[in-house]
Amino acid sequence: MAETLLTLQQLSKSYGPAQAVRSIDLTIEKGEFIAIMGPSGCGKTTTLRMIAGLEKPTSGEIRLRGRLMNDVRPWERDTPLVWQSLALFPFLSVQKNVEFGLKMRGMSAADRRQRAMQWLERLGIAEFATRDVATLSGGQRQRVALARALVTEPEILLLDEPMSALDAHLVVRMQAELIRLHRELGITFFYVTHSQSEAFAMASRVVIMNGGRIEQAGPAKDVYRNPVNRFVAGFVGTNNIMSGRVEAASDGRVTVATPAGRFTAPLPKANTPSVGDQVDYVVSADSIAIGPAGAANTVTGNLVSEQFIGSVVTLFIEGPSGVELRVQKPQRDVAALELEPGRPLAIGWDTANAYILPA
Repeated sequence: MAETLLTLQQLSKSYGPAQAVRSIDLTIEKGEFIAIMGPSGCGKTTTLRMIAGLEKPTSGEIRLRGRLMNDVRPWERDTPLVWQSLALFPFLSVQKNVEFGLKMRGMSAADRRQRAMQWLERLGIAEFATRDVATLSGGQRQRVALARALVTEPEILLLDEPMSALDAHLVVRMQAELIRLHRELGITFFYVTHSQSEAFAMASRVVIMNGGRIEQAGPAKDVYRNPVNRFVAGFVGTNNIMSGRVEAASDGRVTVATPAGRFTAPLPKANTPSVGDQVDYVVSADSIAIGPAGAANTVTGNLVSEQFIGSVVTLFIEGPSGVELRVQKPQRDVAALELEPGRPLAIGWDTANAYILPA
């Protein structure tokens, strides 16, 4: 049976008239890897800082294992934070940086050194124990920051965009490192990030925030494939969203008239629309085929441009009424088609690969 570790109840934070976090509710179980995403200013970092004790809630409650934490001072909480800037002490060696939290807890020098060295070895940086942190690479400093946070063996670790300053190849390595540590230690991770790739690669549950509120929370695959509203659909993945009007809704299928054409999607089991309702028609860019044969939904438009990202290419297509549609395919598949900007291009998708949301 799942064990509740952290509970946020009607948690709010205001700065004068500005509301950064608006009455959010969230329950986090022991051992979870939670990733919080959202646009800048959505409240995710403020939420993290309230859990860490660096900001006091305006209203609501934070409970750790049932204990009310609102007025508990940061250094008295078992919630270490790995900062975006890492915030290492430049005047201390690697080992002394890692020992710092233990020193504040009154642990003896010998025990501090032993525990710190154990964690430096675990993270593969024991050879740098006596080095000045300023002489280390970005990835090495990241590991020092993790060791400093984990050396106290907390129940929950808070991470505020810890990989935003790392090179792309280091990000991939650190993702693997965090996944390994989470699996081996069983510590709950509460991870704030702008990066969808980081969140979907590592988290057991993803929380999407906007305007200080939680829009959706759930397993990464569910959030990606089944967004609950237009904001989430536009924020995650690469979805094409078209506003339209329901023309028919029967036999398990709904037909929607949009500026780009008439398209079909499965009839939702909940919030079933009626003829005449305004809805948002959504189809993911990676669900669209080029030159479809027998697809239920087809569009012919002009190829405007291509965006090449590693092994994946995003095609930008201008459809009827100037509607922009995006198609994502492996680079090798696109290269074989020898496409040219300005040329007509037929695309299509199956009914099962689309869905509708209330407008």
